[in-house]
Amino acid sequence: MTIDEQKLVLDPLWYELWMFNETSKYLVLLQSQENKKKENNVYLESFLLHTRNIVHFLEDRKYDSDIKCSDFGIEKVDVNLSPHNTINEINLWLSHITKERIEEKEKPQWEYLTIRKEVNRCFRVFLNRLPQNCFPSKKGKNKSDFEYLFN
Repeated sequence: MTIDEQKLVLDPLWYELWMFNETSKYLVLLQSQENKKKENNVYLESFLLHTRNIVHFLEDRKYDSDIKCSDFGIEKVDVNLSPHNTINEINLWLSHITKERIEEKEKPQWEYLTIRKEVNRCFRVFLNRLPQNCFPSKKGKNKSDFEYLFN
């Protein structure tokens, strides 16, 4: 990718990271509220979707048409999710109509903070490997705008 293409891609990456971090914060708040099941499900699916998108980007997964970490000339970053919250578990949970999901006896116990910590750690690795001339993005995002999302 050219530097202009990389700058363009940084904007949707910022959005993915923003949604990932914001939904994880809301999920932690909603854990203690039994009457918020609908809201919890909405935030959970959003969190898992953005987790998967970021992991696929960092690990150079999926299709040739997908933008990957390596498109920036950066070696892939392995994300080490816990054995009970793997990318396969996430895919299964997001695919509502599967035999495995229907037969599943117990809902996974999603470790929001653990997932958030690991994905942010890996995204930070990617950010620190980016050449400085990638910033600002097309919409004016700087490296510090990404780093702010880790808080």
